[in-house]
Amino acid sequence: MKMILIAGVMAVAMGAAPALADDHALTDEEKGRIDAVMTALNCEGGKYEREDDGYEIDDVKCKDDVYDITLTKDFKILEKKKD
Repeated sequence: MKMILIAGVMAVAMGAAPALADDHALTDEEKGRIDAVMTALNCEGGKYEREDDGYEIDDVKCKDDVYDITLTKDFKILEKKKD
């Protein structure tokens, strides 16, 4: 029994366990829509994250400063505040 347990622990440690789904991982379509909003704002970069009520993009570099931007589920700008 100990050998089975040790083998299981080693498999998990080596990445053989199935990956758990990340509920906040963005799809390629979502990333593309967010990229389009950032381009329209003349901004780039940032860390994209899905929230329950939309999207949050942290540390976005715009021409005049760095911002945190919040978008609705429909990719409309809800908030743009200096970081």
